[in-house]
Amino acid sequence: MKDKIVIIGGDHHNTLGLVRSYGIKGIKADVILIGPTVDGFVLKSKYVGEGFRVQSPQEAVDCLINHYGNDDGIVVVQTSSDEAGAALDDAIEIIPSRIKIPNAKGRLSYLMNKDNMCQVAKSVELNVPQYTLVHPAEIVDKVDGGIIYPCITKAISSLDGGKSDTTICHSAHELIAFLKKGHRCPNVIVEQFIEKEIEFQFFGLSLNGGEDIIIPGHSHIHRPGIQNEYYFPYIENDESFADTLSKAKDFIKKAKYSGLFSVEFLRGKDGKDYFLEMNFRNDGNAICVTDAGFNLPYVWYLYQTGGDYQSELSKSQFKAIEFCPDVIYFYHMMNGELSFKEWYHTTKRSNSFTMFYKGDNKPFWYNMKANVRGFASSIVKRILNIKR
Repeated sequence: MKDKIVIIGGDHHNTLGLVRSYGIKGIKADVILIGPTVDGFVLKSKYVGEGFRVQSPQEAVDCLINHYGNDDGIVVVQTSSDEAGAALDDAIEIIPSRIKIPNAKGRLSYLMNKDNMCQVAKSVELNVPQYTLVHPAEIVDKVDGGIIYPCITKAISSLDGGKSDTTICHSAHELIAFLKKGHRCPNVIVEQFIEKEIEFQFFGLSLNGGEDIIIPGHSHIHRPGIQNEYYFPYIENDESFADTLSKAKDFIKKAKYSGLFSVEFLRGKDGKDYFLEMNFRNDGNAICVTDAGFNLPYVWYLYQTGGDYQSELSKSQFKAIEFCPDVIYFYHMMNGELSFKEWYHTTKRSNSFTMFYKGDNKPFWYNMKANVRGFASSIVKRILNIKR
């Protein structure tokens, strides 16, 4: 039986990027979408083979085993969400050996905890901003006196929280007010806010538990802000990144992780590189790596199926990329977070996008229509509230 690729994650551009990385190699991937999506835009891609919809990560694991567990060929799995990656790694003992999953040998949920992650980072001599663990439910009148302001709050794990748990606070008063709000995450990291010169990510692929790590380049973000949702160049690593790159590889090897990943850093105005976090999955912006000439999802597939992945890597040639998260960037412009002029000129010079792709444009237009409808609806609601 023919080998297969199965991508598991949400109805998100991250999932779509993986689908397209395989599609341009002439391979249709099956997709298991997690969430209450009725008619997901990812499944509009011409590169999708069979599509499934499930409600939870555990249902995705069950679907994978039940539908592919008896296949004769190799089933290569890619994940595009933290929840999917953790659920698969937790189930590593019951998943048939012919199904090849990204994994950390059953320790992925543990490693996704930012406190545990930072301890591993410190053990390989990466710089980590000073932080304190805080329980929002226990906040009454004050917070730990050792916190350095300004500070940034983050969910202890992406499995328990999200972007709503992230904000910058300039005083104890601001921090207490924020922590008293309702939070999805029971534990929050309060981290020293580093004044940054740049923010950067290493996108890569780890094989055999970190024995072979491929990191072709890095994103190079100058724009201020706490969310990685803006234009950036994707360029090769120069000597100024060598020490941090080496330690990042030590981190991955110590984690014994196999699969696609991204590692986030910022370079402070003090000249030091600070570790922020590692994403144990395909990154939402990682299509820029494929567009730069290194199709790492395909390399993962070749490695797992006994193909000549070394030959694929040797013939890969790096091309510098100007990357734009197009739909989100458009939404920022509509919200007034950047000017039309900046949006237009940035989009025009970009040659890699999260959603737009000339050879497969249905998902882009389907998603854009949904976003425009949502934006128009929010404007109407604001007008009605003002009149009241």
